[in-house]
Amino acid sequence: MTPPRPSLVPPPPWPTEDPQRHFAQAAERLLFQARLEVLGQPCRLVEIEFYWYSASHPDPFCHRHPLQREPGRWYFHRMGEAYRGGSFKGLDITFSDGQGWGGILLRGLQLPDGTITSGPSRLVDAVLRLAGQRQAADLDRLLQGRHAEDVTAPLCLRRSSEAEGQGKPGDASIREMYATARVGLTLRRERACPAGLRFLLRPYRFLIQPRALAAGRPQLILALYLQGHTPDRIQALTGTPAAAIRRYLQAYQQGQKARPTPAQFQALIRRPLTGPSWCFLSGLLAQLEAWPDAALARLFT
Repeated sequence: MTPPRPSLVPPPPWPTEDPQRHFAQAAERLLFQARLEVLGQPCRLVEIEFYWYSASHPDPFCHRHPLQREPGRWYFHRMGEAYRGGSFKGLDITFSDGQGWGGILLRGLQLPDGTITSGPSRLVDAVLRLAGQRQAADLDRLLQGRHAEDVTAPLCLRRSSEAEGQGKPGDASIREMYATARVGLTLRRERACPAGLRFLLRPYRFLIQPRALAAGRPQLILALYLQGHTPDRIQALTGTPAAAIRRYLQAYQQGQKARPTPAQFQALIRRPLTGPSWCFLSGLLAQLEAWPDAALARLFT
């Protein structure tokens, strides 16, 4: 008898399990073996991020909304009970065992006409258009709390063939998955702590078709560099100008050598992180990775 295939919605990682490996396996299923359907219209996930908070994995960037303690729910981002609007919109698939909070943020989607929408807010807008709804609250009411794999719902995940929608033969950007640091995270306010430093650069973002995704380019370039790719190969994969790649890599190398005072460090993390400044901070954090929490805490005092 053939064993049942695992659900597209993953369980959380075990406390003793490598979370990055667990998330990568789940991402492969979602990016290569699933499609997202909106009123029967097939779309493909091309970029996702994982957030999981538990006693053994205290990721301070996880929202920890009550819905994120339930498995397989659609979670439109909220502040309390109010749905977020404007550029703050977002949509997660929740995963949890009831002991922690988990969300898979949907960041990139290939639409039925082949175009790609990139960014959490734009993705929600695209889903709402396909569903014929004006607001996230309207679509959420139609979903009625149904599981993400309930194919009778207006929005659902459905398993597809690995050969489905894989693009032209030989297109490595579609057949290969890339892991990078997550996008848009900051060390401001309550995240200005040792846990924030330790989780900021975790490679919990997974994507395909890197040339089609505009946001998070510095994270992708740095991840490819740390995996051993040459600047020429990075340019071929991402389409980023060679001069920009040089700036990002030089900033990272400068960060590796920097010795900031606590005041200089705090000034750095308070500023909006552009491409080069994010790469500089990444280089700085790479050298701080081995520091104990007590030493890291002194950077915030």
